[in-house]
Amino acid sequence: MEEYISDNSVYARAKSNSMINPKMIGRVLGTLLFIELGMFLLCAGISLGYGEDDYKYFLYTCVINAVAGGLLLLYGRGAENKMSRRDGYCVVTLSWIFFTVFGMLPFYFSGSIDT
Repeated sequence: MEEYISDNSVYARAKSNSMINPKMIGRVLGTLLFIELGMFLLCAGISLGYGEDDYKYFLYTCVINAVAGGLLLLYGRGAENKMSRRDGYCVVTLSWIFFTVFGMLPFYFSGSIDT
């Protein structure tokens, strides 16, 4: 605990590391994108099994997921294997954003969403 005096009052606060670990966040997000890539491959396989042409849109998305996930994993190489609560909040927030953006891509490529 660290103490400091201000206006005749004594305040105590815990010394905390306010920095986030971006390499660890990148490594976790890259891993999650590769898990999502596996789910897209499953969707592509099912689409191909039913004889539909939509499998190619899932494969395009897989390539983009692989590139983004690979770049994040490369960035996260050598990350300290510790994760703070703040890092966890960042991972959860960014994973929701990434899953939304990458999950939208097959619909975008297939023309299901008019832009």
